Amino acid sequence: MRDSMNHSYDADREGARWPGFLLEAAAYPFLIQRNMALVRNFFRREFLGRFRGSLLGVFWVLVHPIFLFLTYYLVFGLMFAVRSPEGAHPLWYPMYLFTGVLAWTAFVETAVRCTTLIIENGNLIKKVAFPAQLLPLHLIAVNLVVYLVGVLAYYILSALTGFVFPGYGLLLLPLVLVVQALFTIGVGLILASWNVFFRDINQIFPIVANLWFFATPIFWYEEMLLGRGGDLSGIRTLLGWLEWNPMTPLLRAHRAVLGIPLPDGTAPSMGYILDAVGTAALPAVFFFFFGFLVFRSLQHRFADEV
Repeated sequence: MRDSMNHSYDADREGARWPGFLLEAAAYPFLIQRNMALVRNFFRREFLGRFRGSLLGVFWVLVHPIFLFLTYYLVFGLMFAVRSPEGAHPLWYPMYLFTGVLAWTAFVETAVRCTTLIIENGNLIKKVAFPAQLLPLHLIAVNLVVYLVGVLAYYILSALTGFVFPGYGLLLLPLVLVVQALFTIGVGLILASWNVFFRDINQIFPIVANLWFFATPIFWYEEMLLGRGGDLSGIRTLLGWLEWNPMTPLLRAHRAVLGIPLPDGTAPSMGYILDAVGTAALPAVFFFFFGFLVFRSLQHRFADEV
């Protein structure tokens, strides 16, 4: 009976603190600013640690996403003969696939690493003054560097082949990266905190991420599925459900600012780009605040578990 009353009291106390946690989440940029030296040190350690002792060094930044792209293009573009839409540039599908792989890899590699963040930094977690909610930032920053190197390679190839040239939409790329960072922080904080108490999260999430990959428009696009003929009611219903996937509007925003033409061959207008970015921002902001609430409500128990 006493345990039940204590549990109820703890739940009420945490509920009372949630407004404060929401204010902390809103002040997250100021927390970053106050601890910028700490974030930079974590970033430097993570970035250099990935490539220290390797022959190719920082060139490995680009090798992984290119290898993934070639693998997926071999499977979907060649073996399953997925083609660009009729009338589109011959490079439309390879570029569509490549930009999708870049954005997805930047997210999923960070999210997977976040599952063990608290456990790996247990010695820091036990220090009361350490702002553990900043831990995902250096992972996000490293993977965004990989993404930006991939974007540079994309534009070099596009310029050489005449596929696309940078447009005004590229000015909104920093905003898209902020949106992706917010979404990734939210998901990362949820995974990091849950894995402290349920260590199976570290094993389960990569499996979930594989399923998530196929539910995300990385190698497929709507017109490709709708163009198969037959009864399309089931496909339309499925696409409607997949619109709830928060990565769907986010990838649409990435491709829009990078100038990937629409399947009908037209360039994305500024109105289309702004709508894509705004649609992607809604779930990103939700996941950021929700992930922050989950993390902060459990944070007082981390030191006892790690």
